[in-house]
Amino acid sequence: MMPQDPIVGGNVLRRPAIQSPNFVHGTSGWTINADGTAEFNNLIIRGTFLGSDFELSNNGFFLYTGTPAPGNIPIAGITAGTTDDYGNVPISGNMVTGGCMFFRNAAGAFAQLALFNSQPGLVNGTGDAGEKHPAFHNTFVSGAGGTRQEVTVIQSGDFDPGGTLNALINLISASQNGTSTPPEAKLVVGGATLLDAIGPIGVASSKLTFGGVPGQQMKWTDSNSQLNFDLAGSGPFIAGEQFHPLAQPANTTNLISTPSTCSARIKLLPWNMVQLEVQFTINAGNTNTTFTLGAPPSIQYAPIDDRRFACSCTAAVTARLFVPASGSGPQVILSAAAAGASVGAVVQYANN
Repeated sequence: MMPQDPIVGGNVLRRPAIQSPNFVHGTSGWTINADGTAEFNNLIIRGTFLGSDFELSNNGFFLYTGTPAPGNIPIAGITAGTTDDYGNVPISGNMVTGGCMFFRNAAGAFAQLALFNSQPGLVNGTGDAGEKHPAFHNTFVSGAGGTRQEVTVIQSGDFDPGGTLNALINLISASQNGTSTPPEAKLVVGGATLLDAIGPIGVASSKLTFGGVPGQQMKWTDSNSQLNFDLAGSGPFIAGEQFHPLAQPANTTNLISTPSTCSARIKLLPWNMVQLEVQFTINAGNTNTTFTLGAPPSIQYAPIDDRRFACSCTAAVTARLFVPASGSGPQVILSAAAAGASVGAVVQYANN
């Protein structure tokens, strides 16, 4: 009778384990244990490595929710377009490829985390059939050396084939050296920069720019704590409001040229304010000391109370501008006749 194999009997491992001579757990060698566990230093598998909820094969790595089967769309590490052994196409659901993670639900909405020009980015779409471009988020470094900046771009999706009818936010850090370029945030809508905020690092002051048309923008600067306007004569406006000329006083010559030749003009301003400008010359031989201008367009242009302001005058007399709360015409009042002299004033006051 042949002696029994001391290691295996039939298909059964008689001993607790078989091991390589140099086996040290976690360090070297290999072991196959009777309880079904094993340990190897290196492992080469030809074919498919199938687990309870994963599969590793020549087609890639597939991780399933539950048992691998047809219709169970896996998360996969594959080359785009590859199917698993059950005919599932991972790109229809979830996929991981070189430098990319892709997730999509049954409605077609998707999110893709990928590297764009070696920089991280996130693309996500709604699944809407009319969507032409998905939303996009990307971060990258611009420039080199001490002047380089980190840029983050956030862009909305759109339904426009031309790709211009969207909104874009650019967030730009200060340059690495902290002095060359300040931090900046831009809001771009439909291809036009509507808001541009520049921080104070490395520059004299911060600046906030409104408006998408260069040369026609409004800017706030810390250096003078006011709004500056690119267009001459522009400023904060009430929609549709403009300067209104006031009728010329008798025996005077107009010195204001716009909106038409006049001795005075008046305009509503935001914040319940009115601006009144007066400038005229008293004709030669005129002995009057009170000069009444035409009434403004409505009581809305009148002050809350009667107001009196100093006027400039080229003659050695005292000049005052009187603006009545009644809404009637303002008056320039002189302390004495000043034929040939010019008077002027620019005032602002709260209106009714």
